[in-house]
Amino acid sequence: MTGFGPGRHVYFLHHFHIVWVTKYRQDILKGDISINLRKIIRKICIKESATIMKGSISKDHVRLFLSLQPKTCVDELVRKLKNTSSLLLRRDFPSLETRLGKGDVWGRGYLSHSSGDVTDEMISGYIDRQGQDEDDGFTIG
Repeated sequence: MTGFGPGRHVYFLHHFHIVWVTKYRQDILKGDISINLRKIIRKICIKESATIMKGSISKDHVRLFLSLQPKTCVDELVRKLKNTSSLLLRRDFPSLETRLGKGDVWGRGYLSHSSGDVTDEMISGYIDRQGQDEDDGFTIG
């Protein structure tokens, strides 16, 4: 079964397009902050068995195209991505407090949809057009 991931007693094809924004849509995801964020996201996804098919970090939002195992709860994964990255970015970049005040780096909520009516190629192409600095399919715009 091409494209399907093997699991224990299951083959699956769960692709999700996930987007979340910075608090107040501030354009803070630049330079070292965006590079550090990309590393954080990759580590969390590896730990949670989520495969990053494509990703883009723009100045005020993050866009991921992920393949998830059936046991993975999208809401739990996004919560871990946002909470952990917020904590680590604030620790490593104290200047963020000046722009955002105390609290989270991220705005409330997120967008999540599975590919279906929108094809994988359409999402992948959209992400390809987002950024310039590419590192293994994960761009920073």
